Amino acid sequence: MMRILCDLLSAEKMQKSAPTTNRTRIKVSLRDEEHAALATLAERHDVSLSWLTRQAVAEFLARQKVDNPRPGLDLPLRAAADE
Repeated sequence: MMRILCDLLSAEKMQKSAPTTNRTRIKVSLRDEEHAALATLAERHDVSLSWLTRQAVAEFLARQKVDNPRPGLDLPLRAAADE
C-alpha cells in the first residue's frame, strides 16, 4: 500500500482533486503507526493528510474495478487486520 501511495504522490502530486462539491465526510480510525506513516508521507510531499487519503481511496477503487473482476473484495479477515 505504501508503494502505491508513493507512486501516486510522485506521479501526480501537482494534480489536485476536483472542487469540493458533492463530497461526504467520513471518520476513519487508524493505528498510531499507520497515522504516523501517512503524516510523514504527506509532509514529505507537501500535501495534506486529507488529500493523501482521497488519493489512496481513489487508487483502491480503481484497482478493484480493473484487477478484481469478480464480485467482492479480496481483503484479509478483520481479525487479521486488527493484529
